[in-house]
Amino acid sequence: MKLNHNIEILRGDCIELLEKIPTQSVQSVITDPPYFLGMTHNGQKGTFNDLAICKPFYEKLFFEYKRILKPDGCVYFFTDWRGYAFYYPLFASLIGISNCLIWNKKSGPGIFYRFAHEFVLFYSSKPLVGKRLGLNVIDSIAAFNSGAKKTNGEKVHPTQKPVELIEKFILDSTNAGDVVLDSFMGSGTTGAACINTGRRFIGMELDEGYFNIARTRLENNLKQDS
Repeated sequence: MKLNHNIEILRGDCIELLEKIPTQSVQSVITDPPYFLGMTHNGQKGTFNDLAICKPFYEKLFFEYKRILKPDGCVYFFTDWRGYAFYYPLFASLIGISNCLIWNKKSGPGIFYRFAHEFVLFYSSKPLVGKRLGLNVIDSIAAFNSGAKKTNGEKVHPTQKPVELIEKFILDSTNAGDVVLDSFMGSGTTGAACINTGRRFIGMELDEGYFNIARTRLENNLKQDS
């Protein structure tokens, strides 16, 4: 579904959808997968060993990311401390890895000390020349529980990221008019950030409810931007 000539959203299995994306056509993949959710057979919280069930899926996913990336393209892939050890070797072997970014959210859950950060596995085949990237620790952008509602409005997805964070990654890794892809679109934050920064966007989402939320959100953003 094309919302305009720059914004396209697709509903379905992201592996099947990625196979239709032309080779070396995407400048940056920025995505936040549903890690540690829905990976157990008994409805309980996921454990590290449960992630092994998903290994074939992520092997195919990372293979497709590498295929669709332009030679100087980038990947930003969110995870947390529980999934990092699982994703890292797959990401490094199938895509390559340049750094691990740390987003300090300044708030978070937990009873054995609160965990207030997320990891972002980062790949770029070339240095991002001319970009002021700063440190790999990002602590100037608030999460929803620590201030993002002031600029983002109410949270409509349980793991929704502030648009300012995604805008930073877009500005760091792309130029105006470049294609950004999010294979786990959720509420459409990456698409909103692309509209704000003048990038082209391809978003993919399996869940019908969140797909409709993202569509409405992006349609509203396009109206405001016009």
